[in-house]
Amino acid sequence: MKAILVLTSTNPFFEEELKSLCEACHIEVIDVVIQKLEKINPATYIGKGKIEEIKLKLQDEMVIFDDELTPLQVKNLTDLLETEVTDRTDLILRIFDERAKTKEAKLQVEIARDQYLLPRLVGMQEHMSHQQGGSGFRGSGEKQIELDRRIIARKLARSRKELAEIVKQRQVQRQRRKNNQIPVIALVGYTNSGKSTLLNVLLNEDKAIVSDIHGTTRDVIEDTISIGGVTFRFIDTAGIRETNDKIESLGIERTFQKLEQAEIVLWMVDSVNAASQIEQLSKKIIPRCEGKHLIVVFNKADLIEDVQKSNLSALLENFPQESTEHIYISAKRRENTNELQKMLINAAHLPTVTQNDVIVTNVRHYEALSKALDAIHRVQNGLDSHLSGDFLSQDIRECIFFISDIAGEVTNDMVLQNIFQHFCIGK
Repeated sequence: MKAILVLTSTNPFFEEELKSLCEACHIEVIDVVIQKLEKINPATYIGKGKIEEIKLKLQDEMVIFDDELTPLQVKNLTDLLETEVTDRTDLILRIFDERAKTKEAKLQVEIARDQYLLPRLVGMQEHMSHQQGGSGFRGSGEKQIELDRRIIARKLARSRKELAEIVKQRQVQRQRRKNNQIPVIALVGYTNSGKSTLLNVLLNEDKAIVSDIHGTTRDVIEDTISIGGVTFRFIDTAGIRETNDKIESLGIERTFQKLEQAEIVLWMVDSVNAASQIEQLSKKIIPRCEGKHLIVVFNKADLIEDVQKSNLSALLENFPQESTEHIYISAKRRENTNELQKMLINAAHLPTVTQNDVIVTNVRHYEALSKALDAIHRVQNGLDSHLSGDFLSQDIRECIFFISDIAGEVTNDMVLQNIFQHFCIGK
């Protein structure tokens, strides 16, 4: 697939970003057309002369605009250029669609895509002359475009309902994790600050997709990680930056929602651009960290001098000192990441663990052991109340079931032996 790009800015950053989006969508850029606009044409976005210039360049390429086009502009440009016309938002949706892995993410992409397509059906496939007559269906004689809109509207309603169910399930799961006292850590920060790279280092696998493209964040990644025998729940979020893009703004909104769920916040800051990133994001992040433990992680520290580090530390003077720490690391080179892990364990405010203590790092094991302990307490109470063995046997079997779920086959004799060893039962 090939394309000609149309921009209204001479800033090379916008051109490179749009080219990066095309590359991620496997689209080859053939040419770039730039027109400085004092006023946007409401019918065609650009002027007639520039449209003729683009038409002369076209062979079989599509045309991609850097700004979001209105449905009317898409229709008119498609008619005039006689080729597919799209915009930056569509490219981002394509990338989301390709990279969405979880059911929740796929539904969100589907909803965003349908919301984008709904008003654009006029510019994509319109059958103004084709009427549905005599079919017997409700709405016979309606234009095809109206039927397509109804189909997408029903699809949107269905997707929103499914997504609401998934969100409800996630809330239940989060409550369970909270009850199990698993510390939740949110990774936040500016785009390309190294959040996904750090998560991959901690996971010791490439689960989060690392990309140089701004504003094309893949799924929110959530996973449990055991650090020093302690289980943490990590949430890798979308990069935060100022943007007018609706789709990217939705990802940033989700980031702030995820931040609310966390007890510990890792704010990833690119050391090279630390001053500007802190200035831009501190008013958005700091108020949301009230009551949380904030660790400012200056990433890419290998790219700056030691004297610069002292200057960066001074940027944190106005942060809440009692709940804020900072550290310098290089996630890519795995430098000082072990010290960061120690900070996370301390931030979780966990009790001191001795060599003889047993730490349960698996949520399923924790739940099974809790249920087994409840069964043992019921046996203890039954023995204290002089209940017969028939009444106690069900609780003993339940205890065996939950312990077997962790340790394999366990016999009745083994369970009873443990009961008599650890509980004062009496005669």
